[in-house]
Amino acid sequence: MNFFRRLTPSASKWSPEIRCGAVFGLIWILLIPIHVAKADTASELHAKAQKLRNAAARCRERVSSGELDECTVNVPWAGQDISVGAAESLAARLDAEANQQQVPVPTTRSPQRTPISNPSAVLRVSLSNSTTERSAYNLSRVINQFQVATSPRYAVAQNGATYCNIFVWDFTRAMEAEIPHWVVTGYENVSAVQSDGSFSVGPTERRELTAKATVNWLNKFGKNHGWRRVSETEAQPAANSGHPTIAVWDNPDGEHGHMAVVRPGSVEDARRRNGVAEAQAGKLVDDAVHLRKGFNLDASPKVIQYWYHD
Repeated sequence: MNFFRRLTPSASKWSPEIRCGAVFGLIWILLIPIHVAKADTASELHAKAQKLRNAAARCRERVSSGELDECTVNVPWAGQDISVGAAESLAARLDAEANQQQVPVPTTRSPQRTPISNPSAVLRVSLSNSTTERSAYNLSRVINQFQVATSPRYAVAQNGATYCNIFVWDFTRAMEAEIPHWVVTGYENVSAVQSDGSFSVGPTERRELTAKATVNWLNKFGKNHGWRRVSETEAQPAANSGHPTIAVWDNPDGEHGHMAVVRPGSVEDARRRNGVAEAQAGKLVDDAVHLRKGFNLDASPKVIQYWYHD
């Protein structure tokens, strides 16, 4: 087998190409950051994303059929060969960039965005994702459907209440990896919400978890529900592979902590000072931000926990 055999899926000047190659070639290429061209319009970014997904899908098919042993996707506008998973992650980033161009994303609640009266009610979503369908593209679609930056469900309440834990609850339910907001009284390991969105017990037999109580639940019961703690360096690759991943802060002062959803993307700078890409509700409500800003690390250093689910 040639070290790189090119299989061209499109004649477009920036269309991705499929390549086959050795495993060590894939590892090397993943270490090189790929920059999204800011000059591209939203439609061009979406088109590039679709080309990447198509090329990645053909790669998978050809490896599965035995036609190729290894397969990478060439990105002509970046001059790089990347793995199938990296191509899917890049496609998700391109779509996210295009969506931000099309709809300005407010980072705080505007006066027109009135909070809803009962954000702790069970939310029924249109998009969900099972453990057999994990990908950066699917994870991004699930996150984006909540429109956290503009949804009244996550708006800061007039009394200052925030809903970072509600967003994490909604997201993990959609990913079929629920971190509960409602638990059965006396049985905190058990969610009080069934898969169809209905309560399994009456109002007097269930209780809500605050953000801090949710962090405690993760540390006490998370492993029983498929969640495991990972390092900061493992968190972003986990999300880029399509796995539900969250960042949480357990406030040592006893006040409410904070939590956010790690989304497909990249650590913003080489020294990792800005942290993982994430989406969050809270005092700052944002669809796409880096952890340093989202958790306000400049104001006060914090010990952040990262959790991952298959």
